[in-house]
Amino acid sequence: MKKVIFSMALLLLAASGQAAMAQRNDRGARAEQRVERQAESLAKSMDLDGEQKTTFVSLYKEYQDTLRAVRRDAFQPKRDKDEKLSEEEAEQRILASFEREAKVNALKQEYYKKFRAHFKASQLVRVFVHEFPAPQRRMPSGGPGFGGQMPGGPGARGGFGGGW
Repeated sequence: MKKVIFSMALLLLAASGQAAMAQRNDRGARAEQRVERQAESLAKSMDLDGEQKTTFVSLYKEYQDTLRAVRRDAFQPKRDKDEKLSEEEAEQRILASFEREAKVNALKQEYYKKFRAHFKASQLVRVFVHEFPAPQRRMPSGGPGFGGQMPGGPGARGGFGGGW
């Protein structure tokens, strides 16, 4: 009986390990698909076709993979917000952050030169310059949808009919 229970537990442990590996592999495949879609979208917005599109997509995928590898190698796990750092630890984290940013910046410049051999700078702006949209402004209280007055003036009646 003990052998049966032990073998079942061992089987469940092996199955859970395979599920975790499959999930990790699936995450990598999804990341590759996302990069592929980004490359296709950028190529379309740059009006590339044929050989230019093929060159761009392959170079962009290589660029993103290399960029991800540099960022992953320099990754430091986050600490709890309440955890206090010593001055030395804080200094090391700040300097490591600067070093990581310098590596990423050097990589971007290297790949910009590779892209520039095939494409115009005006086409590459969307790849290397990330402009963030301005935050959306909310309508002030009293506007439509915020519980303010009904359209038609202060005496306007709304609702679902009746009561006239």
